[in-house]
Amino acid sequence: MQSATPTKMVNNFHMESKSYKNIQYAQSESMEISNWKWKHPSIQESFFLKLEPPTSPEDAAIKMNCHQHAVKDFDLQIEMNELEMGMLNDANGEVLPYNESRMDELEQKKLKLLMGKRYNQNATNAYWYYLERSSK
Repeated sequence: MQSATPTKMVNNFHMESKSYKNIQYAQSESMEISNWKWKHPSIQESFFLKLEPPTSPEDAAIKMNCHQHAVKDFDLQIEMNELEMGMLNDANGEVLPYNESRMDELEQKKLKLLMGKRYNQNATNAYWYYLERSSK
């Protein structure tokens, strides 16, 4: 049996679940879920279990563009988060004692945003590879 990290929707984007439990899939079920004709060689096999395979090159192009848009949005959210983190510091760049818990929250938020960005960047790469292979 294979396992994959579960994902959940957060602000309309798939992110890895906080749960550390693995979901077990039957081999035959996994084959149906991961019905990709061409898989990017640098992306783990388990990633494709979380990503809907394209039905055509046009579908892959649309999905790739949507994931590119998501990456740009994550970049903006990360930038805003970093600005907010900077506002919690004193003139010497040190976190003020009464802002430490908020800083911890923002660091956790940044990690979640980076994980979401990584997911969408890998999805973009997966659809790009599909398009490249299907055009030959």
